[in-house]
Amino acid sequence: MTKDNIRTIPDLRLSDPSRVLSRVAQIGSIGRTEDGGCSRLAFSEQDIEARDLVASWMRDLGMSVTSDAIGNLIGILPGASDVAPLVIGSHIDTVENGGKYDGVLGVLAGLEVAHLIVEEGRAPERPLWVIAFTNEEGSRFQPDLMGSAVFSGRLGLAEALRSKDSAGSTVEQELARHQIAGSFSIPETPLYGFLELHIEQGPVLEAEEISIGIVTGIQGFRWLQFNFEGEANHAGTTPMTFRHDASLGAAWLVNHIKVLTQTHDGLVGNVGDVRLTPSNINVIPGHARALVDLRHPEQGVLDNVVETLKIELKEAGQKLELGTTVKDVANGSVTQFDARLVDLIEDCANDLAIPSRRLVSGAAHDAQMIAGFAPTAMVFVPSRGGISHNPKEHTSDVHIREGISVLLTVARHLLFESDRNVP
Repeated sequence: MTKDNIRTIPDLRLSDPSRVLSRVAQIGSIGRTEDGGCSRLAFSEQDIEARDLVASWMRDLGMSVTSDAIGNLIGILPGASDVAPLVIGSHIDTVENGGKYDGVLGVLAGLEVAHLIVEEGRAPERPLWVIAFTNEEGSRFQPDLMGSAVFSGRLGLAEALRSKDSAGSTVEQELARHQIAGSFSIPETPLYGFLELHIEQGPVLEAEEISIGIVTGIQGFRWLQFNFEGEANHAGTTPMTFRHDASLGAAWLVNHIKVLTQTHDGLVGNVGDVRLTPSNINVIPGHARALVDLRHPEQGVLDNVVETLKIELKEAGQKLELGTTVKDVANGSVTQFDARLVDLIEDCANDLAIPSRRLVSGAAHDAQMIAGFAPTAMVFVPSRGGISHNPKEHTSDVHIREGISVLLTVARHLLFESDRNVP
């Protein structure tokens, strides 16, 4: 793909990001917390309020608004021909006390692309869909990425509908309560492509003073549950040499994960949940449970690390005189994005003279679910301080403008050049 090809359509840059910034603020006020964060768990009243607001903006653009059986919100801008659509999307639900850019910016960027195309005054060759996927975060209902997984066929609808929150409510009950499940189904004509703009949620772009991340794929992850079985006993009367302290197993694991990540380039690991039973100051824990998150951009490396860790766990258990077990909680395979779309994003960023670099996403995104279903790629914009899932989450106005400019340029080539072999 050459710049000569790209320049067959004049660029239409986003000169004024005020509409997007205003909408970020409006949605950010829904579920706003005392410290400036956002709490909009899937199917909460706040999530539905934000969804209704996005739907109103879609209708204002003349888009037809619909939803599918899992409640994915879909705005459709028709094209001159009834051919495979280009889809832009992300999510609007948040983690508990999260930030106001994660996911939301991607949905609003899609709306801004639709708005600017409508203002341009000519119908695109192919339809444009803008989607807000249901329950991306998985904070209330598991698994995460639920809406995009059902949309792409990676997760069965029946399984998703059965998912329960901590209070016992099911996804099916919440969809019925809010009356947001629709009858829309994907036509037999496959999607032409899927694009997602997202904040990086990491420090790389800011540290290198680069405006655009061209995401080549998403690293794989393995979530594991480790169990250590000892013997509960009195903390004051049991000599140290007589103890079978399960907390020592958890302590070994926390330290060992750190050591492990230092011996494999690109490997990241986290022990995010440790629970001791009993959990009393004067009782030796008889049981310890720990949840581990391991990620790497190469599937083979990740799988080998996990198998090695399982062997080392048995050895550690023997030394500590503890019983040990481990089980898989969730697996996410390494995802590679469409090479032609990745090239197009890079060419468009270069054509706009916006600094960019290629990188692999460390976090999971809806695009990961769509990648096996349609040609897919992502655009990252910097996160200040690399902070996300936090009220301090922030992306500058300049980077928002540059990110949407790149997204818009890519989208216009895909929407207006029906004879292009992209993807």
